[in-house]
Amino acid sequence: QIGYGRPRGSVIGMKVVLSNGTTIKAGGRVVKNVAGYDLCKLFTSSYGTLGVITEVNFKLRPLPESEGTVVATGDTDDLIFAGQTILQSKLFPVALELVSSPTAARLDIQSDGSSVLLVRFAGTKKGVKYQVDETLNQLAQDDRVTDAATISDDRYVWSSLTALPLQHTGEFAWRTSLLPHELTSFVSDIRKIYGQAFDSCYWHAGLGCGRMRMIDSTARNAAETIKIAQALRRATDTA
Repeated sequence: QIGYGRPRGSVIGMKVVLSNGTTIKAGGRVVKNVAGYDLCKLFTSSYGTLGVITEVNFKLRPLPESEGTVVATGDTDDLIFAGQTILQSKLFPVALELVSSPTAARLDIQSDGSSVLLVRFAGTKKGVKYQVDETLNQLAQDDRVTDAATISDDRYVWSSLTALPLQHTGEFAWRTSLLPHELTSFVSDIRKIYGQAFDSCYWHAGLGCGRMRMIDSTARNAAETIKIAQALRRATDTA
């Protein structure tokens, strides 16, 4: 979510057990307490290769007074353009996600086969209402957007999107990070690689940070899966 940064940005302290059994501490319990190397980010991004994290201290934020999500449907490329337009405006979404139709169905959002753009705002009631209304007006003026509506109680949508990989364990899944402006060309390359299967896969892309994740449930043998993986690597190299 672009409004809060990556999870590792909220880690301010931890205990780690190294490979020789030594326990070390990094960071502390308050934000401004260390100087020098940020070992917390180092260990968080190491996926357990440098040590086992046994305790973590997080930087907490107060819950927003209000939250709201705008949902728009349309063609994938058109929604990417609409999302980028929102980012370039004076609006401040905390999350801006593009999801496939199967993914939207898992979030209880019906899209009739179209992709779905999710734009989330958080803050004061007045601020959220203003930004939601401005987003709806902006999308209404875009002929390429099929439909736009709001979800006031949207926590189920975002928690379900976060838990999506847990529902597809054991399937071929991949994720990548690009510059946000490279998403349009990258999605075009992915569509060529997958062909008609692209629209039936579970995928979502963060338009504000350039992150994309796909869960491919297509039945393939090992050789075909390796071929797809190699094509994906080439696509990220040229994006």
